[in-house]
Amino acid sequence: MIGRNLARTGHASSRIFLPVRNGNWPGGDRQPLPDRTGPGWGRRRFCDRHGDRATAAVAIEDTQHFEQTRQAVIATRVRLTQQMTRLGFEVLPSQANFIFTRHPRRDAGELAKALRERSIIVRHFKLPRIDQFLRITIGTDEQCAALVAALKETLG
Repeated sequence: MIGRNLARTGHASSRIFLPVRNGNWPGGDRQPLPDRTGPGWGRRRFCDRHGDRATAAVAIEDTQHFEQTRQAVIATRVRLTQQMTRLGFEVLPSQANFIFTRHPRRDAGELAKALRERSIIVRHFKLPRIDQFLRITIGTDEQCAALVAALKETLG
């Protein structure tokens, strides 16, 4: 039952377990995705929203996948950090699945907007002290290459 409701993409660069985009779960169950708009959605724990604790336990026990995913994220983060630095960005040290970066001569909000127009979503915070930073999640190598290409275009 658990395996039918939760599946890895199987791709070497897959990062997470996730439902497919057409509104159905992988594995052939064709169960609709949970309603994320109901009252209290944001206060529920992940396991309460997406299945039972047994599902989480199976994912945690897959140490081989975890290690492969961890190594892929690290390698991609290192490459992306180097590429961003070559483009003139300051990238803060990170051991997470994202980087926090800013460009000394370009407004972060404008960069985020330009990327969004190219269907690339990064997080821009309109908060004091970090309003010129972008939070960029480490995706697949292909996604990061598209990000770098779009930034090269944007920066001229």
